[in-house]
Order: sequence, then structure tokens, then C-alpha cells
Amino acid sequence: MIPPEADAECVANMQEVLTKFENAYDYECPVVYIYETPVRLVGEMRKPIPATKEYPERIEYEYERKGTASIFVCAEPMSGFREVTSRPQLTRIDWGHENYHLLDTRYDKTSQAITVCDNLNTHTKWAVYETFPANTGYEYARSISVSYAPNTVAGST
Repeated sequence: MIPPEADAECVANMQEVLTKFENAYDYECPVVYIYETPVRLVGEMRKPIPATKEYPERIEYEYERKGTASIFVCAEPMSGFREVTSRPQLTRIDWGHENYHLLDTRYDKTSQAITVCDNLNTHTKWAVYETFPANTGYEYARSISVSYAPNTVAGST
């Protein structure tokens, strides 16, 4: 459903994405949703106190900061496939590596993969040109079609 307050860009993106899912599943041209989210890495300051008959396990609320990372989720809703990986950060190069990994493994026999992702500056076909030599980037760019999910979709930023 397209929200009534959506602007023209949101409506155009939503209709494009919904159109991709109208067709029957096609292994030669799968529709793949790629999403990533930053996570904080934390460590315990004290060891938890084990549960007893009188009390549940007790965990100290204080934590030690251990940095950040990015979790990448690849989901192909029409086939039920999903894969989760992590990287120390989120850059165009990280996004390029994640996409290339999928094309080199699961989708190595497909003619083209349609990727649906949110509209971040890292989610571009040309990001792979920053990741790999030009000839590899060209082959990769021919293998994907990028569609942008509107920012009103749950989970998009």
C-alpha cells in the first residue's frame, strides 16, 4: 500500500519495486533484497550472575563499547533464500564486495539479478568500479539491475 502522504519519488520507487514482485519466480532473473544495518559492539563489564531457584540470571546493565560493524542481509523472498554476513564498516567497497560475492556464488548461473535496496549513496552500480578493476566492474554492472525501495518501507533509512 502506498501511504497517502508519499511524495512523487516514493510513489515511483514503490511502484517499480512492487512491479518486480508481480512476476512469477524466475531463477534466471531473481529479485533480491539487500539491506544493511549498523550495529554497536559491546562487551560485558562484569560476569552475569547465574540463575538460582529464587532469582533469574542477573546481568549488569553497564557495558564496554567495542566499536561498530555492519550486518548485511540478502533475502530472495520468492524463493525463501536469505543470507546474513557482517563487515567492520559500510562503504561502497563493502557493498560492492557483498553484491559481487552473491553474483559469484548463488547467482553465478543467472543472466541478471534485480537488487532492491534503500537509496543510500553506497548502493550504486558504479560502487563496484571503486571495488574492482574496470573489466570486472563492467561485467558486474551488466549482471545487476538496481531498484530503490522508498524510504517509507519498514527498515529503510
